[in-house]
This record gives sequence, C-alpha cells and structure tokens, in this order.
Amino acid sequence: MALVIGKMHMTNFREHENSSFHKTSSIKWFNKTKQKKSCASLVYQQHSSEIEFNRSCLVELTRIIIFLSKQGISFRGHDENISSKNKGNFKELVNFISSHYSQDLKKFITNQNFNYLSPDTQNEILNIIADDLRSKILSDVQNNRFYSLIVDGTTDISCKEQISFCFRFCDNKFQIHEKFVEFFLVENTTGEVLYDLVKNVLKEKKLSLNNMVAQCYDGASNMSGQYKGLAARVKTDAPQAVYVHCYAHRLNLALQDACRAVTEVSETMENVNAVYRCIEGSSKRNQIFEQIQLELKVSKLKLANFCETRWCSRFSALKALNENFRIVLEALTEIKSIDKNSTASYVYALIYSFEFMFYLDVLTLVFGLTNILSVEIQKISLDYSNVKILANCTVEKLFNLKNFYYVNFCQIVNSIVETIKESFESSSVDPISAIFQIITSTKKPEIHIINNCLQIYSKLLDEKRLYTELDLWYSFKRSLGFDINIFHRDDKSEKLRELFLNPNVDKIFPNITILYRIYLSIPISNANSERSFSSLRRLKTYLRSTMQEQRLNDIAILNMEIEEIHRLDENQILETFALKKNRRLKFF
Repeated sequence: MALVIGKMHMTNFREHENSSFHKTSSIKWFNKTKQKKSCASLVYQQHSSEIEFNRSCLVELTRIIIFLSKQGISFRGHDENISSKNKGNFKELVNFISSHYSQDLKKFITNQNFNYLSPDTQNEILNIIADDLRSKILSDVQNNRFYSLIVDGTTDISCKEQISFCFRFCDNKFQIHEKFVEFFLVENTTGEVLYDLVKNVLKEKKLSLNNMVAQCYDGASNMSGQYKGLAARVKTDAPQAVYVHCYAHRLNLALQDACRAVTEVSETMENVNAVYRCIEGSSKRNQIFEQIQLELKVSKLKLANFCETRWCSRFSALKALNENFRIVLEALTEIKSIDKNSTASYVYALIYSFEFMFYLDVLTLVFGLTNILSVEIQKISLDYSNVKILANCTVEKLFNLKNFYYVNFCQIVNSIVETIKESFESSSVDPISAIFQIITSTKKPEIHIINNCLQIYSKLLDEKRLYTELDLWYSFKRSLGFDINIFHRDDKSEKLRELFLNPNVDKIFPNITILYRIYLSIPISNANSERSFSSLRRLKTYLRSTMQEQRLNDIAILNMEIEEIHRLDENQILETFALKKNRRLKFF
C-alpha cells in the first residue's frame, strides 16, 4: 500500500514539475536569487509603482473634466446607475477612453471602493482646477499693477441676478488683456449694493482701489448716476478711476435715437420685423420660404429679427431681408393663395412699394457702416485713440453718401451722424485723450495743460520727474524719427507699442511708461462682460437650471478663458487634491 502511494506521489510530482505554473515559478525564483535587492527596496518599488499608476489615472480624469468644462458640455446624466445605457457625458467619456486608449484607466475605474467618478469628486477636482486658473489671472492683474474694472449684470435662466466681474490690464510687453473672473449673485442692483459688492470682491482678490485707473459699465442709472451710481461711489474712494460709458452701448443708443427721430426709418424697421414674424412665426410658412430659397439659390441667409438691445441685430435683419427680398415676395404670394386668413396679404402690401424698397436698401448700406464700427469697438485690443479714429471715419463715409441720395436720405444721415458725434464726445474721458496727446505729441505741452489733465493721476506719478522726462522724451522720439501721424491708422497702436519696447525705455522714462500703461489699461467697452453672459446662457440652460453658483463659476472660467488653460499645472492640481483631505489611494 505504501509503495503504491509513493508511486502516485512521484507521478504527481513529475506532472507538477513539467507544468507551466512550476516552470514559471522556477524562473521567477531563479531571477529573484540573482537580484541583490532587499525586501525594503522591493516594497519601495511596488509603492512607487502604485503612486505612479494612481497619479497618471487621476491626471486622465482631470483632463476629461477640463475638456468638458472648456467645451461647455454637461457632466451628468439622468441615470448614472451601473445598468444605465447612458450614464452622462463624464462617465461615458471616461468609459470610452478607458476602453479604447488607456488600460490603466480601465483598471482604475473598475475599483468599486474608490474610482473618483462621483459627483462630489468631480466638483472637488473642478474647483481646484478653476481656483488654480483664477489665481493665475489675478496674479497677472496684481503683478501688472494698473487695472480697470468691467462690471455688468443679467438675469439667468433661474431668474437670479448675476453680476459679471472682468478686469483689463496690460502686461510687460504692453499687450492688452481682458479677463473674466467670476459671477456674483445679488438680491438687487442698486448703486449701494453694487458698490459694497465691488469693495468686497476687490478685498477678497487682494486688489487695491488705488491701482484702479478706470471703470467701465453701461449707462443705466444704477451704474452711471451722478450721485448714487456705482461709478460715482467708486470715485469717492478712487478719484483716478475714470468712468467709461461703454462705447458699444453708446453707439447702440445713438442708433436707437436716430431711428426714432426719422419716421420713415422706424416704420421700415417695424415692417422688417413684420416680415420676420409672418414667415418665421409658422413652420409651414417657413418651409415654403426655405423651399423657394433652395430653388432660386439667391441667398442662404435666414431672416433675422431686429432687437433694439442687440448691437448688430439691425444690420443682420436688414441684410437678410435685402438679400432674400425676391424670395420673400414669392413666399408671401404662395402663402396668400394657401391661407386666406394669414397676415401675408397685409405684409406683402407693406413691403411691395418703392418707398420700402428704397429705405431697405439705404438702411442696409448705412447700418452696414455703423456695424463695422460696432464690431471694431468690441475688440479687446482697441484703445481710445482708435475709437475716435473709427468714429470719425464712419461719420466721414456717411457724409460722402449724402451726395448720391435725395433729401430724405440726408435727413437720415444727419440724424445718425449727430447722435454718433454726441455719443462719442465726453468730458469724462479727457484724461485718456490727454495721455495719448502727451505721449504722441511732437513737442512738449505747456505745464498747466499737463497739470489740469493729469491731476487725477498725481498719486501714481512723480510729477517733477515727469516734466524732466518729457523734455528728453521728445528728443528721444526725434532721434528715432518717430512721428505717430505718418503711420496708417491701423498701425499706430502697434508702432507706439514698439517704441516703448525699445531697450531701457521703461528705466529711462518710468513715468511716461506708467502713463502708457494706464492708457492701455482703460477699456473701451464692456463687451467682455457681454461675452460672459453668452457663456452663462450656454452653461446654465433649462436642463441645468439648478446648478450651484460655485460649480457655475468653476465651469464658466474654464469655458471663457480657454487660452489660459495651457498654464494649468497638472501636478500642482493633483497635489492640491491629494493634500486636501485624507485619501484612501496613495498619491505620494
């Protein structure tokens, strides 16, 4: 019996000896005996491998969160359970990348105890990313000393009043930047409430009121009121903070006044809207219009609605109708024959006249010129001198048109020209104009002119040294053959910037350089705030109306400041996340 058992054991032993498991284990044992590593070093190696694995997977999740925020895409789905066929954009994107491109991530997210895919962890990582980006922007504002405040308000989809804060400044290379920072909720928008908000925000962001050189808002009474408006209250603490009434709003108000002043213009604009309502107000009528448009191949533009508060809507509505005029007439004719009770007959009678056609053509031309000015004003790189040049060019072109049309047209042009001139002249911006004249003039202005114009900046300048610098400044420009008047208007700003980029100019002319930095830091419009409202409407939609304010701000800054995302430090974000509280996974 013992012999039989012994033979059985030998047989099993030989089978085990020839098995792949035994051979693999033997190779591993042999390799281990050749290694001269201690157990401690092997443990450390395994620990380092785990840390590297965890860090790389968390970086992948961070990149996905940045991508979704940058694109303004919602994160979560209606049902994120394991059995759900659509778990939302975040989890579906993680699953897609892990399945096709990253085996490490696939292994990481299969851990049911801690895979860092929960909504709370998403918000936590998102907040760390946004805070890092926001701190970098605010650091730029602080390091470049002078800044301007741009504030505007709107109501979001959940009927909450959101106040947008943006800052304008120029860097060491004299490049202009306008950066969105944050939305703030307010209960009401009185000048007092907004003033308290501004003071608290500047204190929180560690920005001094003494370095604010301008403030740009719209012309609402709570902003521009002479005694109780936000601008007046800020100037009591910061006299050097010049109030700039947004030039894009000014132009829009000027065009509104001009349209109301001439009866034919206001009637034409009302008729343009009547055409839009008639055709676009019904899917069947719109289908008829699109079918005729497709057959005639005249224009691909859709009819647009005119809205007084939208800066470019006048030109868009006029241009669309002008290019589609023949199509509109045929569409209205067909609609009349199909639906006797529609307003098509009435609208057709409104527009099928020489007077309407004439004013439609003329206004398309006129508002095409003012639209160019409106678009240019919204550019961040624009400075005050270019605004004046563009406004004057627009006025000049409008005057030239008067030679080709009859008296009624001259009345329209005169009305628009006068309102534009009036809107673009303001005593509040005299110091801005004075700075440009002092810097670009070929000879030194009289001392009393300098004193009067630059008195508000006395705390920011060394006045005695400024006068000395000016004597040398004009000689310096003559030695370089610099004359701002010989350059084309599109090149003036760049040539002036190149002048200040000459070696040691900031050291030889520190006060003149300060004046130039102040000049560049003064905004022309609050278009950046308006852009933030466009972003707000894309982010906080009907389906995302319950989004919390912090999450909204975190996504908004990544969505608005896309060009700054490359500055994010992934390792810093990871370390901040790991140190924020005790983690079950090892990251260090």
